[in-house]
Amino acid sequence: MKLLENMFMGMESLFDLPQEIKDKYKDPNQYDKYMSSSFNPLHESFRIDCASRLEEARVFTNIMWPHENPSFCEVLNSTSSKMLDLSWIIMKMILESFCIGRYYQFMVENSSNSFRILKHKVPPSNDSAGMSLIPHTDRIFLTIWSENEVQGVEVLSKEGNEWIQVKIPTGSFMVFVGDSFKVQVPILVL
Repeated sequence: MKLLENMFMGMESLFDLPQEIKDKYKDPNQYDKYMSSSFNPLHESFRIDCASRLEEARVFTNIMWPHENPSFCEVLNSTSSKMLDLSWIIMKMILESFCIGRYYQFMVENSSNSFRILKHKVPPSNDSAGMSLIPHTDRIFLTIWSENEVQGVEVLSKEGNEWIQVKIPTGSFMVFVGDSFKVQVPILVL
């Protein structure tokens, strides 16, 4: 709990940085290192590749805070490492449930990871024009989501006709299985 609290406090100071500082974390080859848009002023995010490795967390924090911020670097690295560990546990459980656990080590050795930090501002009204993100699915294998005071995640019902608000208890995580885990079984018609 303490690590999660420290992460959320660090995120506040990160998103409070001047726009010109945040814009330094852009890469012309990757559209979403830092993402913000005048088209969607309710959302901004950072994607840090391999933040579970201390040197990568340090590269990011040194861009944001050139005079260093070792406490945020440590919190980012620790949080990312724990989230990566959790994702591997979940991944192993899923693979074993499909009786393909033998592929787990291959996936660990051949996967990359990223840690995304998001800020969703509360919309000025309750209409869809005030949504922070458009309805979407995630392309990746797993998304582990934690909210900080604002309960804004909704999922589409199985029937596809109703949006249901998800309440994530404080200190808990929601796991979304992404498109990469969709299985298509070929059917042979004789």
